[in-house]
Amino acid sequence: SAGVGYLRGTVGICGVLLILLSLFPTLVELLLYRMVWQICASVADMLGCDGERRLLDEIASLTGYLIAAVSIVPSEYMLTRSTPSMAQKVSTMQASAMLRR
Repeated sequence: SAGVGYLRGTVGICGVLLILLSLFPTLVELLLYRMVWQICASVADMLGCDGERRLLDEIASLTGYLIAAVSIVPSEYMLTRSTPSMAQKVSTMQASAMLRR
């Protein structure tokens, strides 16, 4: 039983690392987009274009929200893999009830 737990933990860690590595290019791309939007907003501010600056700042903040959403994926995967699902709990309860009979 301990070996199965160790194997399950190792597979979970490898799964999280695999997801992080697969999301890394997306995170880098979003960070670069955010930096470009912020630079464009600074240029618009220097040129005195307040409306355009506000728009570009809002786009940069939306990109920040996208970065946060993409960053949450590995932690959500880890949470769903580490806690037993409701189906697993029910099947365990049914098995223990059958053993008691």
